[in-house]
Amino acid sequence: MIGVHDAGRVNAVGGPCGGHQGGAARPAGLQQLPFRRSVFANCSSASCRSSRIYRDVDVEVGVYNQWMADELHLDQAGGAGQQRIRKRSALFVWAPIAALVVVLTTLVWEVVRLNVDDSSRSQWPLRLTLLPIDTAATLSAAIGGLILARAQFAQTQRPTISFGLDSRGQGDWDEAEHWDLYLFNGGPGSATVVWCGYSAIFRNQVGGEEETPWLTPPQMRKALTDRGFRGGRDYFLFWLGKGYSLVPAQGYRDGVLMAWFSRQTIRHLVEFRLKVRVGDAVGDEHERVIDYVHHFPVEVKSLRPE
Repeated sequence: MIGVHDAGRVNAVGGPCGGHQGGAARPAGLQQLPFRRSVFANCSSASCRSSRIYRDVDVEVGVYNQWMADELHLDQAGGAGQQRIRKRSALFVWAPIAALVVVLTTLVWEVVRLNVDDSSRSQWPLRLTLLPIDTAATLSAAIGGLILARAQFAQTQRPTISFGLDSRGQGDWDEAEHWDLYLFNGGPGSATVVWCGYSAIFRNQVGGEEETPWLTPPQMRKALTDRGFRGGRDYFLFWLGKGYSLVPAQGYRDGVLMAWFSRQTIRHLVEFRLKVRVGDAVGDEHERVIDYVHHFPVEVKSLRPE
C-alpha cells in the first residue's frame, strides 16, 4: 500500500517534503528507493512540496538538484489549494480594530490641539475635545496590545485542514484497486465544520469537460449515479455535516474517510475536488480546496475509459 500523507509537518525521510507525481522523468542513473510515500502539501515554504527519494548512483548532485527543482516547479504549477482564512470574527477582530482607529484619531486630534496657541484652541473646531491626551494614549496602548494578544492566541488555536491519500489492493501503487481520501485536523486547535462540498470534471461529459458547481454529497452522489456509477462498488462519499467536530489528530488514519473511488471510476475523472470550511475556537473561519486527482501517480492520472 502506498500512502500520500498531507499533514503540514517535516518529512521524516528528509529532504523537501511533499510529492508531485507529474510528468518529469527521473534522470538516468537515479534508482528509486522503495518506501512508504508521504506528501505534505500544507507546508508554507516553497521547498515544502512533493518529492520522490532516489539514491544517487552515477549522476552528479547538480543534476539531481535540477531534477528536484523541476519537480517543485511542476507541483507548484499544478497547485494543490492552500488553506486560507475566509472570515474573521467581527466581535474579536473588527470591533477592536475599529475602536483602535477611533482612539488613535482622538489621540492625534488632542496632539494637534496641544500644539496650537490658546486663541486658536478657544475657537471651533479646535474647542472640541473628546478624551484627555493621557487617557487616549493609554487606551491606544491597551487596545493595540489586546489585538496583538488575540492574534497570537488565534495562531496557537488555528486548525490545519489536512488530508491523506491511500491506495488499496495488491501490486504496485499505480495498480491499486481503490484510492481513499482522508480528511483530518493536523493543527493544534479544534475545528467545527461550517460547510463541505464536492466538485468534479468528468471525461466525455455532455457539453465538454466543464467543472460542476460545488455540490452537497447527495447532489454529487446523484451526479455519479446518473453517469452509471454505483455507491459502495465504484465510489464512496461521506457527508461531513455542519457542526461536525474535527479534533486535532496525529495522522490521517485518525481522521475521516471522506471518499474513495475504484480504479474504473478514476478513469472517468479529470478532476475531483473537496472544499471544506471550518470554524476555530476564536471565531475565525478557514477554508481549503483539496484536489483528489492531482496527487495521483502519473500512471493513474493517465488512465482513460476502456
